[in-house]
Amino acid sequence: MADIAINPVTRRVQFTGNTGLGPFAFTFNILADADIAVYKNTTLLTLTTDYTVSTNVNGTGSITLTGSGNGTALIASDVLTIIGGRNLERTTDFVTAGDLLASSLNEQLDSLVIMAQQLDEKMTRSFKVNPGDVFTDLEMPLLDDRKGKYLAFNSTTGDPEAGPDETDVTALAAITSDIATLADIEDGTDATDAIQTVAGISSNVTTVAGISSNVTTVAGISSDVTTVAGDSTDIGTVATNIASVNTNATNIASINTNATNITDIQNASTNAATATTKAAEAATSATNAATSETNAATSATNAATSASAAAASQTAAAASAASAASAFDNFDDTYLGSKTSDPTTDNDGDPLNAGDLYFNSTANEMRVYDGANWIAATSAGNVSLLNYNYTATSGQTTFSGADDNAATLSYTQQNLIVTLNGITLEDGTDYTANNGTSIVLASGAATGDELNIVAFKSFTTADMVPASTGGTFSGNVTFSGAATVNGAFTSQGIDDNATSTAMTLDGSGNVGIGTTSPSAIATIKTASNEEDAILIEQSDGTDVGSLRINNGAFIIKGKNASQPIQLQTHDGNEDIEVDPDGFIKMETAGSERLRIDSSGNLLVGTTSASPNPGVVLQPVGNVGIGNSNGNSGASFLEFRRNATQIGGVTQSGTTGVSYNTSSDHRLKENVTDVTDGITRVKQLEPKRFNFIVDPDRTVDGFLAHEVQLVIPEAVTGTHNEVDDDGNAVMQGIDQSKLVPLLTAALKESIAKIEALEARVTALEGN
Repeated sequence: MADIAINPVTRRVQFTGNTGLGPFAFTFNILADADIAVYKNTTLLTLTTDYTVSTNVNGTGSITLTGSGNGTALIASDVLTIIGGRNLERTTDFVTAGDLLASSLNEQLDSLVIMAQQLDEKMTRSFKVNPGDVFTDLEMPLLDDRKGKYLAFNSTTGDPEAGPDETDVTALAAITSDIATLADIEDGTDATDAIQTVAGISSNVTTVAGISSNVTTVAGISSDVTTVAGDSTDIGTVATNIASVNTNATNIASINTNATNITDIQNASTNAATATTKAAEAATSATNAATSETNAATSATNAATSASAAAASQTAAAASAASAASAFDNFDDTYLGSKTSDPTTDNDGDPLNAGDLYFNSTANEMRVYDGANWIAATSAGNVSLLNYNYTATSGQTTFSGADDNAATLSYTQQNLIVTLNGITLEDGTDYTANNGTSIVLASGAATGDELNIVAFKSFTTADMVPASTGGTFSGNVTFSGAATVNGAFTSQGIDDNATSTAMTLDGSGNVGIGTTSPSAIATIKTASNEEDAILIEQSDGTDVGSLRINNGAFIIKGKNASQPIQLQTHDGNEDIEVDPDGFIKMETAGSERLRIDSSGNLLVGTTSASPNPGVVLQPVGNVGIGNSNGNSGASFLEFRRNATQIGGVTQSGTTGVSYNTSSDHRLKENVTDVTDGITRVKQLEPKRFNFIVDPDRTVDGFLAHEVQLVIPEAVTGTHNEVDDDGNAVMQGIDQSKLVPLLTAALKESIAKIEALEARVTALEGN
């Protein structure tokens, strides 16, 4: 390629929102078609197969997609990227005593500049440090140190280091919603204020937790408890008569071997009355036996044996009854049975105590009293405990499988109560339960002994979303105070029918609407490339304006055809107004300063296209400047450099203007007289010509490059100059700069004329 200038431009250009095959222009210079790389979206295209290159004389050019392979026509969502792709290599080697051709040298230098620009463009897409930043060591952590880690920066030096473990971060991210929910509940912003409430009754909660198995048991036998409560008077009577029974049982030994007339005496509360009756019958039998001793010695012996056994059973029954009465009294003070609504006193009419329980049959749930209110304690619907009943054989120690009711024993260790003939046994001492399917007694049971097993199932909390695993609120959640979210907060919408994420509040405090990855404090992502992002309505529902996008453009749009769009300061004195009548204006200090009218005129300091005073810039190129100062010398236009005036246009009298440039003697130095005026003027070549765009008008003038050789300061530009695209950069001339030289030449001419006149006069005098 011919020698070219390498433009100082970025070797990268992108096209977005374009369609078709091209051409797509690039403004950086190349030496060969292969000096560029073309990407369609993220796919690298192949020269000739996917695209062709057209190069201008100055090395710039364009590419055109072929329409085949990966080079199919662009659609609006495609991004086409053209970057420098010259191979980083040297193709010419200059040898000692060999030819050093300018063309080869230029090509290598051009190639070096291109490759340097190419690397510079690549660096702009890299991770880098600001030149003014302070650091000590930017080396990345070693491979084994950074595996599975996030990249972090030291809190003191700011240098890179291995950050938190990826697994830990992922695990934490997975429970951010749970943490957020727990935080909401803990700080009291949740309507239920659950944690704060529970904290206030922590001692009650601890008490309930300590008797959770009892609570579960009670929940499962609420109807039995109610029955026992109804028999409390009878149980009290039994407890009162126990002393008499004990006195009468002194001479009674054992009735276990002859229990023909005694059945199920072990059940204290239900058989106490029967035991008392049988004891009386036994005593009567004993008296009758004594009276009939001569005729019924054998019967007396048997009766005595039976009476002795009856007394022993009666003693056990009385003890069980007393124990049952005491347990029931304690139980009745805490568990109030099944009720249709929250009770205000206990079953004895006494005040409620924190920890009291009852089953609400209307809501089908267990409730606990927290000292002020009844709150849900369990969710009903699943069996909370299972009862197993076994009748022992002589010496039996192991109880498993089907019980008397065909229920197969199954339990959770440390989660059961075992009683033998109504007496509670101690785990580990009186029995062993370690496999979930059998109970082994430490001592063998007697024939007919009743072994009862209460197996508790898991305690189910009331309806809630657990903090550890999270969940979904099926109903509405109302916050009476502020809600604090430490992790990301997402919402599927305010209405009940939303099924996708509508809003996200991430851990950095960024809010995303329409996106789950907000990149700023507020990020709004629209569903299409042309729609309102924010719509503003007034109280009557009328749309008044919107923030809108339109295929990459950001638009502030008014919705009322008769009202302007205004941008104001707090007091309204500074204002920018876009008026539907066809003009735009700006105000400061409550007065209009600038306007663009419906004709496109830019009006400064005036509202009229004929400024008096003011400035008017018209679309056709005219500039009007009005000055209300009628004095000569008043300024219309000033030219300044670094705040210092170097020229301007001023009023001259009342009918003219003066065009001024800096010329004060205090601005000048090295001042000398022009002594070669005529010589230099003779080098000027005035011409007659017409401009190409105006062929019918011939004028006098100069060719700029010829004047530049004589008076360089009168000419701008360079002879035959072109821009980076090969377009001509025209020269200009300020003919007023010729006046000093012409004046000097005129003065020299006058001096010569005067000298000649003097000589002529002298000659004529002779």
